[in-house]
Amino acid sequence: MNTTGSMRKLDELGRAVTSMELRKILSIREKGPIEVFFDRSYIILQKYKAHNECGITGELTLKDGEYEKQEKPS
Repeated sequence: MNTTGSMRKLDELGRAVTSMELRKILSIREKGPIEVFFDRSYIILQKYKAHNECGITGELTLKDGEYEKQEKPS
């Protein structure tokens, strides 16, 4: 696990802010979706990725892992 070298305090509503540098590294746009997990004493923030999102292009497909075949022109 890598450390960012920054420490943030929670506000009165329990919110934390991530740095712009971290969002750039992870390609998370402003107000972009993230997932929150916890494991014992750890809180894990992860960039949200839709289940049918292409790992290469980031585009959403109709069905997970299935792509429409394009017909070749005759």
